[in-house]
Order: sequence, then C-alpha cells, then structure tokens
Amino acid sequence: MLILLQYGVNWTSVRSKRVRNWVKAEPRLPFRDGAFLERAMREERVTQDELLAAIRLQGHAEADAVHSVVLETDGSMSVTQAARK
Repeated sequence: MLILLQYGVNWTSVRSKRVRNWVKAEPRLPFRDGAFLERAMREERVTQDELLAAIRLQGHAEADAVHSVVLETDGSMSVTQAARK
C-alpha cells in the first residue's frame, strides 16, 4: 500500500507543478554566524545537540569555527567553515 502511495505521489509530482511544489523540500539554515536559529530548528525538529554533533563530525571542535549548518533536503547536514580572521 505504501509503495503504491509513494508511486502515486511521485507520478503526480512529475506532471503537476502545484503538487511538486507541495511535496518538494527546501534546504534550511538552523545555524548561522554562531547563532542557533530557534524557529528553523523548531520547524525542522532539530536540536542543538544534533547540530553540534554535525559540526564535530566535520572536524570542528567549536561552533565558532563554522559559518553555517545547512539541513539538506535529504536530511543530511552540510557545515560551511567560517572565514579565517
């Protein structure tokens, strides 16, 4: 049943721009310039601990070394490094 539903949504989204816009996700910034963006975190159901873990996984010991964290459409997190001073 779930497979048929997925197929139906996919088939419809290919043919309808309105449906495609409804089911398409956009990348979000839950962290930028050293600040946790609470609204984006709440809407995406992401915690500070999860963001800090993503920062550490990218090899950064401190959040200050990071410009932003992007929550990608596939659920992964991309970390961009802050410019060196």
